[in-house]
Amino acid sequence: MWDRGEDVRPKYLGGDMVLLMGLSDTRAEDLCREEDESGLSMFHTLEKWSPTMKSGFRLVWVLCWGVPLHAWNMENIKKIAGVVGEVVKIDDDAVDL
Repeated sequence: MWDRGEDVRPKYLGGDMVLLMGLSDTRAEDLCREEDESGLSMFHTLEKWSPTMKSGFRLVWVLCWGVPLHAWNMENIKKIAGVVGEVVKIDDDAVDL
């Protein structure tokens, strides 16, 4: 539930793009005004969706199992996950192991 009672559902599109499903035009204008006046909005820009919008990259979670204990270090995990892209962050639990 959106903080002001609207039923807005965020959907991740990739990169730093989020689609706000159910956001009214009036509420979008209010968010833009909040950002301009106070800089406290959680969004730095808002654009009405169009089919031409595309993200330059996507964030994905990769689950790896069967990694031998002697290979369980940051460098090897980055090599394994690097097959699908750049490693952004490794879960703290994985680092502790």
